[in-house]
Amino acid sequence: MYKILKDKKVIIFDYDDTLVKTRESKLGSLVETAEIYNLKLSKQEIISRWHGPYLEMIQNIFGDIDDLNNIRFNLEKIARKYLMQAYTDAIETVNSLLKNFKVSILTSSERKVVIEDLIKLGFSVDSFSYIQTSEDTDFHKPDPRVFENMISLYESIGISKEELLYVGSDMNDYLASSQCGIDFTGINRKSFKLDEKVFVINELVELIR
Repeated sequence: MYKILKDKKVIIFDYDDTLVKTRESKLGSLVETAEIYNLKLSKQEIISRWHGPYLEMIQNIFGDIDDLNNIRFNLEKIARKYLMQAYTDAIETVNSLLKNFKVSILTSSERKVVIEDLIKLGFSVDSFSYIQTSEDTDFHKPDPRVFENMISLYESIGISKEELLYVGSDMNDYLASSQCGIDFTGINRKSFKLDEKVFVINELVELIR
C-alpha cells in the first residue's frame, strides 16, 4: 500500500480538474454569462482563455465589455445553478490519505469559492493541513515560486520538499513542481495533455493501493 508515496509525508493536490471537475462544471455558467453581453463564445474559445488566477481568467474571457466587478457579479449569480462536481474517487482517496499523511490543496481559485465547494462536496475541510488559494501568493503555475509558501510552511515543522508530492492534471502543474524540486504524479484527465516523461496514474485511488 502507498507504493507511490514511499518516503513522502505531504500530498499536495492541484484542485481544479484534479480533485473537482471545474471546467465541466463551470463552462455552462461562463457561456450563459457571455450571452448576457451578446457574446457568442464557444466552449473551446473559453477554454483557450482559461488560465491564471480567478479574476484574471474572467478578464481574459470577457475583456473590457463591462466593469470586472459587474461581470463577476453576473457570473457568480449564474454559477449557483451549475454545481461543482468532484471526481468519483477524489473524496475516498483524500479521506484515506488524511489518516497517514498531511494533505494540502493548491489552487488559483478564490478561497471563499473553494471552501464553499469543498464543504458542499463532502471533503473534510478542517483536516487539510493547508489550502493555498489565489489570495495567498502573487505567483501562479507554471511559475515554481507558487510553491514557496508551501515549502516554507512544511520546512518550519521539519518536513523537507523532498518529502512532498504534488498531484496534478496538466503540464503547468508538472513544470511548476519539477522546477522547484517537488516530485510530481500526474492524473490522467480527458482534455488535458501530460508529456510521456511524466509519471501518470489513471485514477486517484492508485495513490492508496
